[in-house]
Amino acid sequence: MRQLLTISLAMCMAALLSGQGTFPVNGAADDRPEVFVITGATIVKDYRTTLENATLVVRKGRITAIGGPEVRIPAEAVVYDGSGRYIYPAFIDLYSTYGMPEVKVPSRQGRESQLESARSGPYGWNDAIKADFRAEEHFQPDSKSAAEMRNLGFGAVLVHHPDGIIRGSTAVVHLGDGRPNDLMLKPIATAAWSFSKGSSTQAYPSSLMGAIALIRQTLYDAQWYALARKVPGTPFDATLEAVIALQELSVLFPAEDCQTALRIARLCREFNLQPIIRGSGDEYQRVQDIKGTQARFILPLSFPEAFNVDDPIAAINIGLADMKHWEMAPANAAFLAAAGVPFVFTLDGLKKPETFHTLLRTMYSYGLSDTMMLKALTLNPATFAGIERDLGSLEPGKVASFTVASGHLLSTDFSVLESWVNGKRYMNTALPQADIRGTYKLESGGNELMMVLKGVYNKPSVELKDDTIKLKANYRLTGTTFTLTYQNEGDTAGYYRLNGQWRAGTISGTGTRPDGGRFDWQATRTAPHTDSLPLPERKSPDWGKIYFPFNPYGFEVLPGAER
Repeated sequence: MRQLLTISLAMCMAALLSGQGTFPVNGAADDRPEVFVITGATIVKDYRTTLENATLVVRKGRITAIGGPEVRIPAEAVVYDGSGRYIYPAFIDLYSTYGMPEVKVPSRQGRESQLESARSGPYGWNDAIKADFRAEEHFQPDSKSAAEMRNLGFGAVLVHHPDGIIRGSTAVVHLGDGRPNDLMLKPIATAAWSFSKGSSTQAYPSSLMGAIALIRQTLYDAQWYALARKVPGTPFDATLEAVIALQELSVLFPAEDCQTALRIARLCREFNLQPIIRGSGDEYQRVQDIKGTQARFILPLSFPEAFNVDDPIAAINIGLADMKHWEMAPANAAFLAAAGVPFVFTLDGLKKPETFHTLLRTMYSYGLSDTMMLKALTLNPATFAGIERDLGSLEPGKVASFTVASGHLLSTDFSVLESWVNGKRYMNTALPQADIRGTYKLESGGNELMMVLKGVYNKPSVELKDDTIKLKANYRLTGTTFTLTYQNEGDTAGYYRLNGQWRAGTISGTGTRPDGGRFDWQATRTAPHTDSLPLPERKSPDWGKIYFPFNPYGFEVLPGAER
């Protein structure tokens, strides 16, 4: 009887958990099984493991199976063909203001100094201490920005409000569409601090020294308050209450240069805090000291632009340190990897997000291995944020957040075709969904030609031949509508113009001769595209020596990163 009661209770709990959520449904509830399968793809399970011709099963937003032919495809599943596709775990950005309210700096009124907080409520005396701010309470998704980041391969971000010296707590959110409730992955992830007072109109602090002093004083006040609040009659302080709670979290902290990063590490060490430092890209200059901090780093992907040295007088005024930084910045991540410093990447500060994958290729050419790069985009950020049970790799039980791409991450053929975020599929509508590349037999106006479409996925080049004679040709693909113009060898009468539809390896339609006559044409793919585009060239194994013909600033020469 007791066993029967236990089973009954378990069934009731299961029914409750799988039932309607906390929001009312406008219309009939959708109780479909939500089972999806992608077959035949190259699946990058994690930064070290790649499966060829593999299958991925998703049920109700979670991965339930991943592997080869042994994976059973559920009968109720919607099956997608992933042949020729690469599947990567969704990237994670740990330094984002996505979905956060805009910071507005009010104008100061009058000439008198503001000595105490202007906020109403039982808060501390300095407005730059905003420890009570909670990102999850203010988060509002932005569909346009989310789509832009998804199309780069990102599926989740850690968001913070960039205002104040102690900025409150951060949150990890999915880059999907819907209510904030549905997109919230981890409501409280880290604390967020800085040396900038933000929108505070108080005069203090007015320097880096003052900001450090204010942080230290606030933390020591919090230590005192933690004991004093137990004593009757101690005034309540909402700011110090929040500071005490934040000290249990890792600290997200931006640094304007490597020297500031070392200051942050010393400050956190004094109060036994674990910093996650948003670096500036010059950490290679003090790499051994950086390693000694035992801090974790968020590295920007914005490298200095080349200097204009056309004017010899202007060129003389360019400092040697600036030129060395321009030369060394792309190798920063490789130096940290060689030293064993844990790091991740961020889009923050990147003026042109569309250059993201080009910059990854640049870092690879400067010595950073593809495995360390992928680790910095997936597992490391998941671990830093404490969400490694949900994201960071593709394993049964984890959230179905991944990217379906046209090629290898570091190939020029890489384009994000679709993104799966928390089990929901998003198509990249800016790209063609069909891979039309390959070799075709083109029957056009009584002629039999060979057409080859090759190169990058999103815009292949065309090569048209009549036997061994190469013809002048151009094409355009809009959706599935294919338009081709070409001119026969020695024919000065004009161009052949072909219009048709692409369907599963065949393009067919109607053409027009130079004289205006019309005809039917068809191109049948006889061979798929097989040319793999090369990865970027790596620097010489002696690139460290090449980059250090002399060592005037104490830069530390390290062996190249894992190759």
